[in-house]
This record gives sequence, structure tokens and C-alpha cells, in this order.
Amino acid sequence: MYRFFMTVSARAGLKIVVFLLAFVALVGLALAVIFQSGRFKDWLQAEVSQRSGYQVRLNSLGFRLPLTIVAEAVEVTKPPEFQFKTSRLTIILNPLDLLSKTLHRLEIEQPVLDLDIDEIMKAPTKGSTEFALRYLNIQEGKIVVKRGVETIFELPKINLQAQDLNLAGQSGIRLSADVPQLDGAAELRITGQPRDFESEIILRPKQSSGLFSGLTTKVPVELLHMRIKLRAPEQQNANATIESKFNKLAIGANKLTGTLDAQVSIDSKLTVATFTSKATIADFPDGIGAIPIKLGHGALALSLAGNYSVPNKALVVKSLQMSAPFGNGVGEGQFVFGTEPRVSAAKLIFRDLPLEALKANLPAPWNRWS
Repeated sequence: MYRFFMTVSARAGLKIVVFLLAFVALVGLALAVIFQSGRFKDWLQAEVSQRSGYQVRLNSLGFRLPLTIVAEAVEVTKPPEFQFKTSRLTIILNPLDLLSKTLHRLEIEQPVLDLDIDEIMKAPTKGSTEFALRYLNIQEGKIVVKRGVETIFELPKINLQAQDLNLAGQSGIRLSADVPQLDGAAELRITGQPRDFESEIILRPKQSSGLFSGLTTKVPVELLHMRIKLRAPEQQNANATIESKFNKLAIGANKLTGTLDAQVSIDSKLTVATFTSKATIADFPDGIGAIPIKLGHGALALSLAGNYSVPNKALVVKSLQMSAPFGNGVGEGQFVFGTEPRVSAAKLIFRDLPLEALKANLPAPWNRWS
């Protein structure tokens, strides 16, 4: 009798599973047909445009199981503030995430985002937006910042993998992303409004994804911790304060430890930035790559003041003061960042050079003089 009931239960369970699979297949087929319909695409464009206030256009729309929506040649615009284009937009949904107003995964291929800085600054402050995104993947993106028809600067070849992007009004924006160039994982926090905000950037070594990687409770050391404050009143100069410290931060073949603080003032037209900054490198020259001369070991301190012209892409260092174990120095220079970066003028004068530091770089018998 027991075997009979078990057999009946197994058959009933099998029938339920087959029914559910058939139901899911039929629903998936129906959704695929609906999403490929030109009439549904036109209705969706109009509905999203009306509800969001943006102009939305897309070339084609598709659906894949289990819950994946694919849109080709997507364009979202809000003249004259910004224009967004992407060759493909993939949205992966999770029913459990939708209950908490969370989008599970968003993949964007070859996006181009054009921003008009003047119009963004004029835009009124919006209320809280309760929206979260678990995973974001951007491939070969580009950001173009403009003022009218004039391009101020571009950021090409953006590749980003982020998780837990939160757009809640009270907490601001929280974003974490891998930074392969620095072999780390970055966390970005932004609070405030477009003309008055504070941001914090933390870069830590990328943790292992092995079987026992989650057992340790030790917080990884911070490779970089940076705080930025921006105040930009209307029709007035914008002022930014930057405070940062770094610990064995890998930049090319160098691993640097030290601090960098700066004060930046930007004119109301966002064309010229005037700056003063102080930097220290604690492990100089140990953290620097191969240096052709022998130098004393210790802390290197730098103080700089100058300006940067956005239209000319020119950096002018009006004053440079350096203090190091191998001597002190002052200097100035001009640098142009175009298709071929070049030094247009530069001068560096060293004073108080220790005799031992000079002798270490002379061949025999000159290195035995006193």
C-alpha cells in the first residue's frame, strides 16, 4: 500500500512539473510574440515617454527566457539637457527584486551620453527616487560634456561593472565597481544636489572569489580614500575641495603612499580652473619605478599652484616647491594636452644639494672627492 501511494504521488508530482514547464513555455512564447510586435513597441515607447518626461525611441524589442528584455538601438533624450544612445540594452528581471523596486541586472553596450553642463545646472531639484539596481555592466561607453555645441571634454572607452546602485533621495548615490586598471574595487558615495554636493571614493584591493573568501571578517586595507566637496552657486565661481590619502596605490609600475590635498576654483563659464595643491610621497623613491640616478630615501613634499584652460587644454604651473632628502627645488612649467601632449616650457632649480647625494652619482675617482 505504501509503495502504491508513493507511486501515485510521484506521478502527480511529475504531472505538476510538466504542467508548470509547459505553462512557462507558453507564457515565454506569448511574451516573445508580444515584444516583437511593432504595435507593442510603439505603445511602450509612447507610454514610457509620457510617464518619464523623456523622449524614448528604440529600433527593436525582444524577449528571452526566463525574464530578459533586449532592446536594440535605444535613444533616450531630454533636449537640451542630455542625449543617450546605445546599440543594445539588456534588462534581466527577478520577480523577488521587483517587489522591492529593484532592477536585477542592466547591461548596456557601446553607450554614448551627451550632457549639457549649463542645462543640468539649471534643472530643478527633484524629489526622492526609490530605485535600486543590483548589477550594472557597461561596455565601451563614452561621456561627452558640452556647453551648447561646444565640447568641453570627453571620457571614451568606459568599461564598468557595478553592483548595488542606489538612487534613494536621502542616502544619495552609492555605487561599487571593479577597477581593473588599479587591480581593485571602488566604492562611490554622493550626497547633495548638482550645485552643492559631497562625494567619497574608496578603493580597496579586489577580494578573492574563492570557496573560502567569505569566511574572513577583516576589512581590506584602503588603497585610496578621497573626499570631494563642490559648491557652485549660480553665476558665480565654483569651488571644490579635495582631500585624499593613498597607500601602495599601483599606478603603472609605481606603488605610491602619501597624501594629496587641493583647492580648486572654476570660473562661472567652466573654462578656467585655478588650483593650489599639496602632496606628499612617503616612500620616495622606493615606490617609483627605475630611476637612472641614486637618490636619498625619505618623504617627498610638493606644493603647486597654477591653472588649467579647458578650451586650450593647457596646464600652467606658476609655482612648484619641492622638499626632499636629496635637496630642495623650485620650478614652473607649461604643458599642453592635445593629440600629442608636450611640454611647452619648464624650469626646475635645485638648491641645498647634499654633497653625498652628488658623489653617489659620479664615477670614480670623482666620487671620492671631498
